[in-house]
Amino acid sequence: MNKELAKSLVHFVNDPYTNEAYLAYASDRIEFLKSQLVSARDYEEVKELQGRINELRRFETLRDEVLQFKDK
Repeated sequence: MNKELAKSLVHFVNDPYTNEAYLAYASDRIEFLKSQLVSARDYEEVKELQGRINELRRFETLRDEVLQFKDK
């Protein structure tokens, strides 16, 4: 993440309502994707679902990442 992007996201991650909402959305999507793993038909599908889950998990640390880059 570059400094300009971090600055543009500060208000997004610092708003408690927004922060709670996007974390709830990410958590809901993660649970859905986990349920999809159960019925995955091949290894490629498993890898794709795992990648999507990992990307959604980044939302859990987005605030910390944004604030770290903003201050640099």
